[in-house]
Amino acid sequence: MARQTDYERIILISVRATARFLGSILFLMIIMFAIGEGIPNPFSLTLSEAISFFSFVVMLTGLIVAWRLEGIGGMVVLLGYLVFVLINPFSLSGGVIAIFPLTGALFVIFWRIDEKRKQRGES
Repeated sequence: MARQTDYERIILISVRATARFLGSILFLMIIMFAIGEGIPNPFSLTLSEAISFFSFVVMLTGLIVAWRLEGIGGMVVLLGYLVFVLINPFSLSGGVIAIFPLTGALFVIFWRIDEKRKQRGES
């Protein structure tokens, strides 16, 4: 049984490390883009652009929260992505934006596995 626990721990650490790596890359890329291009004035945007911008901010906030609270942060990222896709269905075709739900899902998966381990009394 200890052997299975060791494998579980390795998988758990790998999932969290991958989620944090992808989240960091996304966050830094968006920050660099915002510095280079500038942040748009929300009052000059159309309604759909404003909602898209807001959902993007929600996703970035989720990435930050997920470093400490993986489950909540991951769900916030997924919620922001859902709103973004509802406004921009063409974004389902791929690109960098598709990494957001992957990262959010990894954080949620980590949180769920970690919660199960805690319920079993493992550290």
